Parts: sequence; C-alpha cells; structure tokens
Amino acid sequence: MKPIDRQTLETLIPHSGPMCFWETVSDWDAQQLTCHTRTHLDKDHPLAENGDLPNSALIEYGAQACALHQALLAQTQAEEPGSPSPGYIARLKKIQFSSDPPVSAPLTGHAQPLAIQDQSALYQFRLSDDSDRIYCQGQVLVLNPDEHKEAAS
Repeated sequence: MKPIDRQTLETLIPHSGPMCFWETVSDWDAQQLTCHTRTHLDKDHPLAENGDLPNSALIEYGAQACALHQALLAQTQAEEPGSPSPGYIARLKKIQFSSDPPVSAPLTGHAQPLAIQDQSALYQFRLSDDSDRIYCQGQVLVLNPDEHKEAAS
C-alpha cells in the first residue's frame, strides 16, 4: 500500500492546517489503521500550553486516527467523493496515559473499530513510539449526526 500523505488526510477529515495532527497513514484496511506524526513536537502546537503539549491532547490524536479510519472506509463505500462530515466525541472510555510524555519520538497511532453503526462508531486507539512504548490508549465513541440527517431525508 502506498502511504497516504498529509495533504490527502486534510481532505478526509474536517481538521486542516495545524489542527490536522497526523502526517501520514502507512497502512489501513477495514479492521485497522496505522498512522504517524511528529506534530506533537511542535512548540507552536495549537493545543500546547506554554510550549508543552498536555497528555490530555493525545486524546485528540487518538480521535483523529479513528476519524481517518472512518473517512477512508466511507470513501471506499461512496459512489462519489464528498466533503468530510463532522463527527463528535460522545464518550471516552478506558483512557490511560503513560507517566512520561512523548518527548522526542515520532508517534504511531493505531485505530481499530469495535462497533460501527449508521450514526456512531466505537473505536479503540493506541498511541506509541517506534519501540511500541504506549503513551495513550483508550476507547472513543464517535457520533456522526450528518449521516442520520441524510438517511432521514
């Protein structure tokens, strides 16, 4: 599989510019997605506080990995490409953080759908470094209200 670059990723989710945290997707299929970034090291990161990225910001990295997987799945099922539809984090569950933030290592994100329905998706995500040290992991329930609106029309 050819890696998917950041420019393409920005067309898949409603986040762009510095708010699109992932730089590449190296692998994905219906069951999982693997993506990579170094954006967490940027001192001008939009979620940084006094130049430091709080651990809680890693949840957004996990949610964006899940959103990318959902968008890639939707793209393979769509007859014609459309603009990215927003998803909303409805619930976080089993969130765990490492006691050490990722200081200089690139982040690898893994997203795996646990259950996908018309209006929602439950995902498990994990953020780690190249040696598989986990910095954040958990589950996110994402609601997709636009899909419901289109189905009701």
